[in-house]
Amino acid sequence: MRRIISLILISISITTYSQESEKISYELYLKYSCDSILTKSTGFWLTINENDSTYSFMPDSNGICIVPKKGLYNLEYYSQKGNIRRNLEINSDIIDTLIVPPIYLSATTGHIGPTYYFYVHCGEKCNGKYMIHRRTGELWQKGKFKKGQLGKLTTYSKNGQIESLKKNGFLNDKNVEYDVNGKLLMEFKFFLFYSKVKFYNPKTNEYFSGRFLGHY
Repeated sequence: MRRIISLILISISITTYSQESEKISYELYLKYSCDSILTKSTGFWLTINENDSTYSFMPDSNGICIVPKKGLYNLEYYSQKGNIRRNLEINSDIIDTLIVPPIYLSATTGHIGPTYYFYVHCGEKCNGKYMIHRRTGELWQKGKFKKGQLGKLTTYSKNGQIESLKKNGFLNDKNVEYDVNGKLLMEFKFFLFYSKVKFYNPKTNEYFSGRFLGHY
């Protein structure tokens, strides 16, 4: 499963960060565009790069995440109703709200047997071509599917930049994510017998690249 691969790669360099006197809180609320339900998230984490190491911070049971200092953090959130990955400048206590797009990856649940993944639009399995706009008129998502299976899905930020690109090919898949200014944050390429990954480190302004066996 690709999200598991992402989590494994990210967690390789995670260590315990030394505590400092300055403490800042971050709280995240998610608003699902299909039903406008607002929920507080406890399933995200923040990472920061310091001295060639990556430090991770997760929220407590109340959804409050404490970070030890101001800086540029990477916010990551994965769920059945969509994924979020973006850079975030934290200089003071923040209560944040992010909107989850209407097309997202879902899965079969509550049954005996293997789990199957498929894309849905507001809970209905995707089939055909989609052009989805925000309420303010900007293009939000554009995609092509066949019975829930991905052909290609592009998600755009409000300023028109590509936020993520997911493509399913015959012998290879591609998953790319950008920040709001169009800078590459992450790139996964899945081939038949191996995968390639590329991550951006905002602290050093450099990219980490790797290659490993396996597709999922």
